[in-house]
Order: sequence, then C-alpha cells, then structure tokens
Amino acid sequence: MMLAYETENLSIGQICSETGTSWRTLDRAFRETFGIGPKRYYLNLRLNRVRSRLIGRGELTSISDAANEYGFWHLGEFARQYSSLFGELPTQSASAHQGSA
Repeated sequence: MMLAYETENLSIGQICSETGTSWRTLDRAFRETFGIGPKRYYLNLRLNRVRSRLIGRGELTSISDAANEYGFWHLGEFARQYSSLFGELPTQSASAHQGSA
C-alpha cells in the first residue's frame, strides 16, 4: 500500500482506512517486522526514493523537484529529515554522485 502511494504524504490514518487496519494493529505489525513504526517506515521509504533520484539524477532533476515528487513540500524540514537519516545534506548526496550519472 505504501509503495503505491510513495509519491504522496498520506497520513497513517489514511493508510489504516485504505487497508482496513487499526492504527494499533498496523503499528504493532511494523514494529515486529521492521523494528520501526509505520510513520517512520513511510518517511524512510520516501526519503530513500529521493536519495535514489539525487544520486542518479543527471542534470535535469533539481533537489526541490525530487523532494516535491515524493511529497516533501517544506524543503527545510525535508533537508533536516534527510540529514538525520543519511548523515549528509541532499546537496552533498547530489554533488558527490554528480559525476557518476
């Protein structure tokens, strides 16, 4: 379900509604399977998709376009979340891999 909506920023309530699962059941299942809650999993999924775009971006994709494509509209918050997960800013990821595209 989350993969089908990876370009959006759905609330966990919306995901529960779409899957017919209670928040508590969904949370328990994610923690048992992945060691993190569904909200963190969904955020990490989307951040990883942006990172993949930045690393293999070529010259046509800007950081803001890649972030917006996956539902990140507040770029300051996006950069903070990105840095927290990957230990570097989006600009660092993009520039470090610019020549390898």
